[in-house]
Amino acid sequence: TFIRVEFRSHQFYGRTTIFRFIHTTHSIDCRMEKKGSAATPKAKANGSDADKRPTKRPRVELLAGTAAKPILAHFPTPPPAALLDAGQLDVTLYRHVKKRSGADALVANSDKMVYTSTNQYRDATDKYFVALYHKPTNSVQLVEATQLFRMEQTLKGARSNIADREDLGTYAEQRRILTEHFGSNKAKKTLHNRIVNTVTLDAIDNQDQIKKAMEDTMAEDALHQIATIRTDVPAYNALTTNVKEIYPRENVVDDQILELFTSEAQKILDSMRDKAALTALGYGNYLNQYISTKLPSLSPSAQQRKAPLLAYLAALLAFHSFTENHSRQAFTRRDIEHALPTIPQRALQSFIERFLPSGFRMRVQKPLQDKLVNWICVTTLIIDMFIVKLQNITSDLRKEPARVAQHYQSVGCKRVVVRGAPSLSNTGNQETETQEVAKEPGMQLTAPLKFPEAGIRNKRKRT
Repeated sequence: TFIRVEFRSHQFYGRTTIFRFIHTTHSIDCRMEKKGSAATPKAKANGSDADKRPTKRPRVELLAGTAAKPILAHFPTPPPAALLDAGQLDVTLYRHVKKRSGADALVANSDKMVYTSTNQYRDATDKYFVALYHKPTNSVQLVEATQLFRMEQTLKGARSNIADREDLGTYAEQRRILTEHFGSNKAKKTLHNRIVNTVTLDAIDNQDQIKKAMEDTMAEDALHQIATIRTDVPAYNALTTNVKEIYPRENVVDDQILELFTSEAQKILDSMRDKAALTALGYGNYLNQYISTKLPSLSPSAQQRKAPLLAYLAALLAFHSFTENHSRQAFTRRDIEHALPTIPQRALQSFIERFLPSGFRMRVQKPLQDKLVNWICVTTLIIDMFIVKLQNITSDLRKEPARVAQHYQSVGCKRVVVRGAPSLSNTGNQETETQEVAKEPGMQLTAPLKFPEAGIRNKRKRT
């Protein structure tokens, strides 16, 4: 009988090492005594020896230095037992020959499912063992497993229909699409130069055809530069001249996720003119300012549209606050759910899949954290009619104003001066009736969309 065992090196009681059995098929109490260990003082006081105890605990032997060490695979949904008994689950282990870090990949195939995993997310604090329990002799042999793979399952699609499609194009067209979506900058530049320098036989017949071919190539190159695909911002329309169509709301959050915030949206509507209720919601400066000043001035229908989006933004800011607080340590999904209980489960799952790396124990990664901030910036632009003051959102993101401005510029905004709230001016000791309008820095989205040439980079401090 194979038993998966988890060994925690820090769990010691006296001179006894404790093994905790997980998913065992037998209910046994396994306690391994170290070599040369004597009976405990309590056992001696009772007049009993460790060697003479009439116990049913099995004898445990730890096998060290074995030539072949097993690996463990954890499936989210266990494969059917019939597949394992019939040997219809093909399992293959791959290793990257050029990396010394031992980057491995485990792939398991069945007739309907594909299971994949890598050992990229390993926890050095835990060790795993495979135990072989022999019932007649009541003994257990432990062999340390080298790796634990947490498998992710994917349902195989009907690939037979793909060959029947006529819109796949030629091999060169398929290669161009793949390079534009997944290729490196060097590969994209090589492909671009090849397309520009291509001259067909028909274009050589006369100058008009050559001129037309050059114009078409230049137009295609211009469209390619404008519509370069970026994955760190919501899906966008770079060719439109209407600023409302650049980032459609459906590309930021779909209707199914937005419906999950209906109850929270109603709380926002109830707190528009109730300062105590608004304070009880625990929002930051940006949401408090918008709900108390701008939301009441909208029409009832506009308020109904904006309230769920404000609740979604509140969830995004809470998720960002959690990732900032745990930027230097690993955490699990259970930790996120415990820290953010008010966010609906489906919405929280979409945040985890979009802004965190996959794996059981997750760590904040800089590109994905920048993507989360860009998502928040685009959401505020939609709420604020594409012009945002930096002051309130900067305090919520806990970043410097220049850093937040770089994020807004990376999604296509430009710096502007926003008119603030009017304030009375004083002349000497006497207050005048004239009002001065404060000017505050802001960011405005303009059409057509134009991204900055350089991305967001950290400036090195010179010492």
